[in-house]
Amino acid sequence: MKLRIFKNSVRLRLRQGDVKQFAATGLVEASVYFGGDGTLEYRLVSCPNATVPTATFHHGIVEVTVPQNMARHWTESDEVAISADQNTGLGERLAILVEKDFQCLHKEDESDADTYPNPSYN
Repeated sequence: MKLRIFKNSVRLRLRQGDVKQFAATGLVEASVYFGGDGTLEYRLVSCPNATVPTATFHHGIVEVTVPQNMARHWTESDEVAISADQNTGLGERLAILVEKDFQCLHKEDESDADTYPNPSYN
């Protein structure tokens, strides 16, 4: 799973194995280690009580939660993304995007392993 953050947006990109794990367990997580005590964790969680996708950040953990029925539909279909727009309470919005990770068209490397075939590739 890849994490991309840009201004007021959070994007998680899941490879095929990540999507399978998420479908089976309702959880996918990863970490970035900076050395010492510096760790950034990020996770995608399916929740039966959630009504809309949300994102939180507490104690070094970025957590994106999606409703269980939405997660099930996404993992079992060709649907590419789950998206939402969250009010931050500070007069700004946070864009949330969870998507299936497609092969890059401009290069191949190990980060392309287990990605979805790109529909734009001929």
